[in-house]
Amino acid sequence: MDGFTDLTAEAERGRLFDVRFGPEPLAGQWTLRVRQIDMWTQEQRDAWVAHIQGAFVHLAVVSGLSGGTADPRVSVFREDLEVWEVGDWLEWRFRGMNIDLGAASLLLNLCEWATFNIAPAVEVEVLAWGLAFGPEPANRPLPRRRARLSFPTVEQGQVGRELSIQVEFARRLDGNDVARVSRFLQPWYTALVRWGFALPNFGTGMSDVHPCSPPLVVVEDLYCYDFDVFTARYEAVDVMLNCLDWIHHSVCPVRAVAIE
Repeated sequence: MDGFTDLTAEAERGRLFDVRFGPEPLAGQWTLRVRQIDMWTQEQRDAWVAHIQGAFVHLAVVSGLSGGTADPRVSVFREDLEVWEVGDWLEWRFRGMNIDLGAASLLLNLCEWATFNIAPAVEVEVLAWGLAFGPEPANRPLPRRRARLSFPTVEQGQVGRELSIQVEFARRLDGNDVARVSRFLQPWYTALVRWGFALPNFGTGMSDVHPCSPPLVVVEDLYCYDFDVFTARYEAVDVMLNCLDWIHHSVCPVRAVAIE
């Protein structure tokens, strides 16, 4: 499904910073380089690093960014990561990160959130095996779901601005199960509310996702995320399904997922 196609058909807006893509020489190797404006404070640098860690690195660890035919039983990233400061650039070097190339645009979305909310960047470079030299691709592709999930899904597509994601597990979840599932889905939720799946035509700061109160309801074997407003790319659902596929093999089997 392509999600909210009536909205994404509009012209893309520009980024808050200059963007350059390019290749890395080795498979599984990614580099993110962010050029600072007026040299950030230590607190700002730490906040940027924590943001990328929580919304991108941890999402890769739980296989949310895997896509394609990756094995859901295996994490696509083992957190082999270094962060360097070189002049006015902050640089992340990832090794062993076998993720969907659409993660590059998701990473830029997250960098826009940090530029707007933490400290401004003037230029961002993303390098990865398989990326071509040049600007960001048109339509800003994002990671998609695995070709074959371990459980069935029932999807109604776009009905309105509300969204409910209902996960039925194979057994009743105890307190420890709920805590683990919630912890493993937290990176997805963080990426979602921090513009990771923002529509490319939306103005900066207008990624429109409002969870219900409470956003999460757990009743025996059902685990439900509910949103009053969910104006975001449908790939957000794809990435959550990838996370659930990993949870299916590492915490508790998923019987089915309903999205309505």
